[in-house]
Amino acid sequence: MIEHPYLDFESNPDWNELTPERIRTDITLALDQAEKGLEEIRKQNTESINFENTIKALERSTLRLNQAWGLVVHLDSVCNSRELRKAHNEMLPSVTAFQAKIT
Repeated sequence: MIEHPYLDFESNPDWNELTPERIRTDITLALDQAEKGLEEIRKQNTESINFENTIKALERSTLRLNQAWGLVVHLDSVCNSRELRKAHNEMLPSVTAFQAKIT
């Protein structure tokens, strides 16, 4: 059993492990990690800002969240269920709020 299947990108997704019950934990963890990455970008001295430490750092900070949420959205599209909709709808405001504050 994979501890955080929505965050395991070492190989192809194990679709059997990607259950609705695990969405909240994995997406919350991904949001926390992404927020820490954004905080590091915000702390930078404006004189030292460059492509690598802002744009690429933003990409690295949000990659796991974007990939994990992509799995949730994909599952919602191809095998929608009451449980999956509930988990998706529970996390959607948090993911949307995070993405909206990036700009």
